[in-house]
Amino acid sequence: MRIDNAVQSIFAPHGPAAAILDRLGRTLTLVGVAITVVMLILIIVALRRRPRSDDPVATPLARFERDGRLGVSWMIIGTVVTVAILIWASVYTVRVLAADPQQLARARTTIRVTGYQYWWKVEYLDSAGHTDILTANELHVPAGVRVRLDLVAADVIHSFWIPGLAGKTDLIPGMHTAMWFEADAPGDFRGQCAEYCGLSHANMRLDVVAQAAADYAAWQGAQRQVPVVDSAVAKILLDHGCATCHSLSGQMAGRGAPDLTHLALRSTIAAGILDNTAANLRAWLLDPQSLKPGTLMPRTGLTGAEVDRVVAY
Repeated sequence: MRIDNAVQSIFAPHGPAAAILDRLGRTLTLVGVAITVVMLILIIVALRRRPRSDDPVATPLARFERDGRLGVSWMIIGTVVTVAILIWASVYTVRVLAADPQQLARARTTIRVTGYQYWWKVEYLDSAGHTDILTANELHVPAGVRVRLDLVAADVIHSFWIPGLAGKTDLIPGMHTAMWFEADAPGDFRGQCAEYCGLSHANMRLDVVAQAAADYAAWQGAQRQVPVVDSAVAKILLDHGCATCHSLSGQMAGRGAPDLTHLALRSTIAAGILDNTAANLRAWLLDPQSLKPGTLMPRTGLTGAEVDRVVAY
């Protein structure tokens, strides 16, 4: 079964990490709804209460004193019940979430994700902690395998969020945070930066592609292949300053922008806002600001012929 989870929803968990949060959220929501209903009933009863004509307490002052004592009793009862519910909710939440850090040690794949304005750098680490595969804005993971994400912010605070697979985890400059998830079955899952990080924050998206073991191995093999670089295209990119930020296998070693080595293997460009088609890539190279306001990529100055050559490559 293939899951199309382009609509980001916390109510459709497709993995154990998301299921834990789904159960916690639904439980606390039901408790909150029950409390609200009880409070509304009590308010309605109080509003409908009127002094009886045969009330033995004759004077208004006496009735006020009596009702005041009754009100204090209800305040004490309400305070005790409220404290009990808050203590239960706190203990329940801590117990549910306490198991989360233990899952990190069980991860079989480690991926380092670095948040930039406004894109994601993705590095697959080997057993020694070195980068084995470098890509951007797209995570391919094996279905049914626990994955650890080491999260780093390169500039400002970002927040990594794939609603169908896990909860939000912040990326904070100068700190390393970590999270885990596991996809139950092959499928595509849409994610988003969930912490406002600047003008194009809403355009900082991310796709997770969970694959069967054989498909994931094939993807890894394709990523590890060294591509044949067109020297004419490399010269065009170098002449126009692309090497300042971008890297390209054996030709450019820039930093701060997505690696271009296997760009053609990605399903989207511009951090998930455009399908990876020749027309979209051409438009992006000609005027990135018109498609993604605030992006740090300036106009390239490429001529139409140069853009056609780069897109064809």
